[in-house]
Amino acid sequence: MCQQEFACAEDAFNPAKLLETQLPFHQLTNIEVIEYGQHRGCGRPRKDSQPTLISHIQAEILPK
Repeated sequence: MCQQEFACAEDAFNPAKLLETQLPFHQLTNIEVIEYGQHRGCGRPRKDSQPTLISHIQAEILPK
C-alpha cells in the first residue's frame, strides 16, 4: 500500500483504516499521508506547468 499513489489525502487515509479493520492481530500506528508534486510526461516540464499533487500513505504495523 505504501507504493500506491492516491489523488488526495482522504483517498489515501480511507484504505489504511479499512486495512486496519481487516487485521485481527495487528494494528496500524503512526499513519502519515505524504503529499508531493510530480510532473507528468517525459522530458523537462515547461516553466508555466503546475505539478500534479500525489499522496502516499506511510504507517507502522504493530501486534495488538
